[in-house]
Amino acid sequence: MKGSLLIVDDEPDILLVMSANLKKEGYEVDTAEDGVEALKKVEARDYDAIIVDHQMPRLTGMAFLERLRDGDTPAAGQRDIPVIVVTAYGTIEMAVKAMKDGAYSYLTKPIDLADLARAILRAIRRRDSLIEQANLNQWLKEEVAVRTAELRRERAKLERLSVATLEALVNALEAKD
Repeated sequence: MKGSLLIVDDEPDILLVMSANLKKEGYEVDTAEDGVEALKKVEARDYDAIIVDHQMPRLTGMAFLERLRDGDTPAAGQRDIPVIVVTAYGTIEMAVKAMKDGAYSYLTKPIDLADLARAILRAIRRRDSLIEQANLNQWLKEEVAVRTAELRRERAKLERLSVATLEALVNALEAKD
């Protein structure tokens, strides 16, 4: 399996086509018919990427993205999930706004499934890279803390040895006199 995806669109035919094609590509696919349902699904599990339609009733794709990135919902903890926004009514301004608001990519309908597959693969690879980087940073912080503690212990030993050596030298000098 390449990863888990959530596809959010209010058009059942688009959900069916995208879902079937992405399953053929080797993805585990879950679907939601609007942003409200999608938020509930994101609260319940982690996805590797989300594909969301821009125009939907109840909660638009952009409102979903905003809640995912900045909202006070439990789904807001999933800020690192890459979101690909798709729309039939795309404009450059809309694409720029989506990217500024945290979308990973922006595609216009009708969607070329090969373009979608490439965008998903890039998004998942980037997320994996960011997770790996965060894990390495955490490991590095822990390693620095351990090494720093070791160095402090060794420094304390050296200080005690230095004091003991100085005391022995002073005693030797006093004994000599």
